[in-house]
Amino acid sequence: MEDIKKDVEEHAKKVGEQQELGFDENDQKDDAVKESEQKTDVDSSDNAEEQREDDVKDEGKKAEDNDDNPNVDLLEAFNKKFDASFESEDDIKKLLDISTEDVDSLKSSLKDKEEALAEKDKLIKDKYDVLSHFASEKQFKVNELLKSNEGMKDYVAARIVNSDFDNMSNEDVLVLQDMIDLQSDVREDLIREDVRDTYGLAVDKSSMDEDELKQQELREYRAQRAADKARSEFKKMVDGIEVPKYKDPSEARKEEEAKALEDFNNNKDGWKSYLSKEFGNIEKFPIEVAEGDKVEVEFGKDFRKEVVEKMPEVAAKMGYDLENKDHVDAIVADIKKNFVYQNINKILAKRDQMLKTKQKDEEYKKYHNPSNPNRKEKDADESNKSLDEQNQRILNSI
Repeated sequence: MEDIKKDVEEHAKKVGEQQELGFDENDQKDDAVKESEQKTDVDSSDNAEEQREDDVKDEGKKAEDNDDNPNVDLLEAFNKKFDASFESEDDIKKLLDISTEDVDSLKSSLKDKEEALAEKDKLIKDKYDVLSHFASEKQFKVNELLKSNEGMKDYVAARIVNSDFDNMSNEDVLVLQDMIDLQSDVREDLIREDVRDTYGLAVDKSSMDEDELKQQELREYRAQRAADKARSEFKKMVDGIEVPKYKDPSEARKEEEAKALEDFNNNKDGWKSYLSKEFGNIEKFPIEVAEGDKVEVEFGKDFRKEVVEKMPEVAAKMGYDLENKDHVDAIVADIKKNFVYQNINKILAKRDQMLKTKQKDEEYKKYHNPSNPNRKEKDADESNKSLDEQNQRILNSI
C-alpha cells in the first residue's frame, strides 16, 4: 500500500509540473501513445529476434539429425526418382551387390554375344554379297567361266577375262582360241608357231613375187576373219557373265518373298485351270469296287467346288509342278481318295446292290441247272464271304 501511495503522489507531482510548463492532458496522451508504440516496436523486434534464434536451433537440430543419418535425403531422392520404396541404404546396396566374378561373367557373355552377332552379320553378307567371296570382280568372272566351260584351264580363263580384245593382235587372239580348243597343256610357243605357219604371220614379204604376195594376202585375210570371229566370241563370254550386286538383306528378302508369292500364285492358277477342266463338269465318278467291277457315284456340287477351289492351293503349297506327271497323278489320286472317303456309304450301298443283282443272276442259273441241285446253301455262304472281302478291300484302299 505504501508503494502504491508513493507512486500516486509522484504521478500527481509530475502532472502538476507539466501543467506549470504548459503541457495539457492531450499531449500527455499522445506521449503515452508514442511511448506505447515504441515499446510495441521494441517488443516486435525482440519477438522477431527470438523467432530467428528458434529457426536456427531447428536447423541445427535437423543438421544433427542428418548427421546421424546422412543418407536420408539420398534415399528419398532415389525413391522419388525411380518411384521406389526402399527403406534403407542397405536395400539399395543389395540391389547393386554384384561380385567381381559376376561382372567378369557378364562381360564375357556380352563379348560372346557380340562375336555371335558379328558372325551372323558376316553370314548374311556372304549370302547377299556374292563378291565378298572373291578377291575382285575379275576373279568372280574367272570362276564363272570355269564353271560354264568344262575342261577350260585356269590360266586360259584368267587371260580371257583380263584381255583387251580391241587392242589385241590377231596372232594373240588366234593363239588364245587354239588354247581353248585344245583344252590341254600344250606349250604356248608351239601353238603360236602353228598359228603363224597356218596364217602366214610374222613373215618377210620383201622377197616374195607377185603370186606369193597374193597368197600371203589371202592368208592374212583368213587370219583377220578368224581373229574377228574369236574376238566377238570372247567378248560375249565375258559380257555374258552377270555380276551380282550387293543388296540389303531386308530388301533382298522382300524381293525373294515377292517372287515366291508370284510363283505360288502362278502355280495355283495353273492347277485351278487344269482341275476345272478335268473335274469341273464331271457328273458321276467311277469307283472300282472289285476286279473289273465299277460303280458310278454322283460327283456332287460341293465336292466339285472343293476340288476346283481348294485343291489348287493344296497343290501349290506342296510345291507340285503341273508339268510333272507324277505330281499330277498324286493330286488326282488324292482327289479320288477324298471322294471315296466322303461317299463311302453311297459306294458301299451301290456295290452291295450290284453284287446282289449279280448274285441273283448266278443263283438263278445254278438253281435252274438240274446237274447241281444241292449247291444253294454253299453258294450263299461263298457269296457272303466274297462280299465281306470286297468291303475290307475298299476300306483298306481308303
